[in-house]
Amino acid sequence: AKIGDFGISKSLEVDSHLSQTGAFLGTPYYASPEQIAAEPLDLRSDLYSVGAMLYELVTGKLPYQGTNASAVLAQVLTRDPVPFAQHEVAVPGGLQRVILRLLAKSKEKRFQSYEQLRTALVPLSSKGLAPAGLARRFGAIVVDLLIFLPLGVALSAAAMSQAVRGGLALAGVVQPLAQLVYFALTERYWGGSVGKRLLGLRVTRADGSQPSLGRVTWRAAVFLLLYAGPGLLYQSLTAAGLDLLSHPVLRFAPGFLQLLAIGVLVCTMRRRNGYAGAHELASGTRTMAVLARERATPVPRVAPAMAPVPEAAAYGPYRATGTLWRDGGAALLLAHDHELHRDVWIHEVRDAAAAPPVERLRARGEGSLPWLQRGTHDGVTWDAYGAPQGTTLADWAPARRGLGWREMRDVLHSLARELESRFARDGTAGSLSSRQVWIEQSGRALLLDFPVQSPLSAPDDAAVEVTPATWRDFLRRIVTTGFQRVGVPLPEYARGIVADLSDGGGPGSTSRSIADFRTALEGVAARPAEVSRGRRAGVLAVVACVPGLVVLLRLAVPFIMASMPAWYRDVSIYSEPYLRALRHADSTAVTGDSTARRTAEAVRVVFAAALREGRSGNQTSASLLAALPPAMRSVLDSAAQRYPAPDSQAVAAARAWLGGHVDLPKLGVGLATVPKGVLQSLTVLAFLGAAGVVLALLLRGGVLFRLFGIAVVRADGVPAGRLRCAARALVAWSPLLLLLALASAPPGVSVGVGTGARVTATAAPPAPEPRVPLWVRWTLFGIALAGAGVAVWRPTRGLAERASGVVLVPR
Repeated sequence: AKIGDFGISKSLEVDSHLSQTGAFLGTPYYASPEQIAAEPLDLRSDLYSVGAMLYELVTGKLPYQGTNASAVLAQVLTRDPVPFAQHEVAVPGGLQRVILRLLAKSKEKRFQSYEQLRTALVPLSSKGLAPAGLARRFGAIVVDLLIFLPLGVALSAAAMSQAVRGGLALAGVVQPLAQLVYFALTERYWGGSVGKRLLGLRVTRADGSQPSLGRVTWRAAVFLLLYAGPGLLYQSLTAAGLDLLSHPVLRFAPGFLQLLAIGVLVCTMRRRNGYAGAHELASGTRTMAVLARERATPVPRVAPAMAPVPEAAAYGPYRATGTLWRDGGAALLLAHDHELHRDVWIHEVRDAAAAPPVERLRARGEGSLPWLQRGTHDGVTWDAYGAPQGTTLADWAPARRGLGWREMRDVLHSLARELESRFARDGTAGSLSSRQVWIEQSGRALLLDFPVQSPLSAPDDAAVEVTPATWRDFLRRIVTTGFQRVGVPLPEYARGIVADLSDGGGPGSTSRSIADFRTALEGVAARPAEVSRGRRAGVLAVVACVPGLVVLLRLAVPFIMASMPAWYRDVSIYSEPYLRALRHADSTAVTGDSTARRTAEAVRVVFAAALREGRSGNQTSASLLAALPPAMRSVLDSAAQRYPAPDSQAVAAARAWLGGHVDLPKLGVGLATVPKGVLQSLTVLAFLGAAGVVLALLLRGGVLFRLFGIAVVRADGVPAGRLRCAARALVAWSPLLLLLALASAPPGVSVGVGTGARVTATAAPPAPEPRVPLWVRWTLFGIALAGAGVAVWRPTRGLAERASGVVLVPR
């Protein structure tokens, strides 16, 4: 799309009071209400005109119809646009809403910026969406399931505390139904669930259009049927009276069935079908990723050095203001057009035969300077070109210490398009050097017919004839100039494209012609040029789920246990200290420790009461009792044989005694438990880190890097070896691995005196004190957190990457 200025804005500049005199300047069909009413105008008035044009493009009709300009102007002020339903064109609902918002009568109700408009249009564009990768889809479903975690915990706790049969099955039905409604409504009316929106995903039909409510409901139903169906069936059978938990194999059936269901969901995912799961193939939907807009690196506007010129130097309507260079029979001058207020370049050639034909200048593509006109001055032939803003590649690349792949991709694509155009038109691109590559402020490259500096200033960069047989040599020089060195860290997908410029199109070449090379660049135009902060943060967010879940459990467990029957607390959270008290009583039987003996009898009374209450409860209670470990069941049976029918007073007295003589775990409530949960999760994270180092060695980066599309390369661009990848992971996980090593050290090398739990009376042996003091654990956690912060701030080269000499790039 092009925007052409045919003089209206120039006329307004000369006579800006036209709207005040009653005259109207412009096309009424595209004029905003405030423009017609002679009110102040801003960019939102231009956005109204964009909406009117977009309306016409998608329907073939104008938003307002009238036999004369006055009728049209009156409709713009008073009426709504013609409804889309009256046109014989199916316009998606989302696009209708965008256009109608653009055409709102009030400026405040329209989009307030072009960026807002673009954000609204991208999900509706086939070029704005791409098949979503597995990493983002995994992250989205994790977020969505975590949203329902509190609901599931609350329902399960309520069901287990009820004395009704089938409580767990009822809870298992409520949560999937809530999830079905959640997914159906959010994916139909919001384009995606909370998790999908956070990770830039949208749900569409297979053809990219917006799905109906019935289609997304069926999609969610199939997903939940496969994902939650096995667990719901298992709970229903348990509630119906089948004692499945006591069976050594069937008790693990829900986990196996869920893994099987997940396998069914993902077994259909292939790159060629957009990674469509079974639920998507069944419903004709797809999960698409909204392509992120990579902001172009700003190109500075550099004023080239000039020599003065005589005041009278005139070239047609242009007046020369300076000489950029003059070399024998050619020169390049800067001139100014006082009528149109623009700068131009004047290229002089003393030999008229050396000037390119006018027909060729007129037929050049958009990758060349805009040619304006030709004339003669003092016997010299000159051509006028529109003076661009920006700088040359030879000046820009050294100033930035070498360009990145994002900038070089745009430069190579612009040059490839222009070379292809010249080859098709003239058979050759002419004599070119790298100093004839001009970079506009937008990052687009132009091919100049002449250098901006004197050819004598760069004898090592002589111009060569660029033909369909030598284009690789020219672009290879451009790559060397842009990167400023031979080896640079490139995305994994880009290495083959750049290497193609060196292998001469041999057997391993990715392209055979300039057209193939351009197509290869266009094929990766939407792929990330570097590892973004969001992508790096995504890897760390998955790791952070571990302490997050631990903290959630610490916050939720006290409330869950408070709703549990007393007998279940005795055989679950209190079982370990009770069993320790029994073992201590057996070991002191010879000495006749009366306190230990009485404590052991109290434990047996409590265990006997727990077994009786569990057996007399509902099916859920019996299933929970059957799920206890065999050793625990044996202790309960032994206690029941000694105390077959303990009364309530004896049980209450036994619990009171145990409360004062056994150090029972205290489940804290509230935010004060969060720090303890974080510290508890460090050990789990340390084991994950050890596994991560091993996986980094085996997979050259690790599982999470592969899921998030990240590769590890050396600083010179060569793929990193396995040992270097493992070293990077070892440095990244070193604080937590050190914590694990200290905690696992033999007692003789303990690092300090811990702040362990209170040691109680002689009823039970003291609990082991932690070998790593709190301040050491918090210090190591702080170091790990700081390393993660640096990794997000510098996603390609964090502390671990710098220490191991690697760079992270997209796969």
